[in-house]
Amino acid sequence: MTIKFSVNKQAFYDENTDVIPEDAVVITNEQHLSLISGMNDGERRVYIGKNGELTLSDSKPSQWHTWDSGSGSWTISDDARVQLAEGERYRRIQEANDFINRQQWPGKAAMGRLKDTEKAQYNLWLDYLDALEAVDTSSAPKINWPVPPEV
Repeated sequence: MTIKFSVNKQAFYDENTDVIPEDAVVITNEQHLSLISGMNDGERRVYIGKNGELTLSDSKPSQWHTWDSGSGSWTISDDARVQLAEGERYRRIQEANDFINRQQWPGKAAMGRLKDTEKAQYNLWLDYLDALEAVDTSSAPKINWPVPPEV
C-alpha cells in the first residue's frame, strides 16, 4: 500500500483516498511510523527541512506557541507574549502577598503591633508590589522585572 503525507494538511493519505492534496508526497512505511509517533508525542509538526526531506519539529514549547510553516519553527505572537507576561506578573504578586501574609504584617499593622524592623520590611514588600503593578507588560518579552526584597 502506498502512503502519502501532506505537509500543508499535516495528514497521511493512502492510495484509496479520493482526494489527496497536491503537496502530498510518497513516504515509506518506516517514515510513516516515525512521523506518526513523533506527531503524537508533544504536538510535533512535520516540515520540509533544509535538505528537502520531511523533518519532525521539536515539541510545542507551550500552549501559547503556534507553528510558522514559513520558518519551520514554533513562534509566539505579541499578544501571547503579553498574556504570558500578565500571568507572570500575577504569579509574582501572589507570591509577594503570600509572603506578606505569612509574616502577618497586615494584621500586626492594623493592631499597631509592628516592630520597626518589621515595618521596614513590610514597606519594602509593599514597594515591590507597587513596582509589579507598574510593570508594562505590553513590552513583553523585554521586561525588567522588579527584584523582591531580600528575606
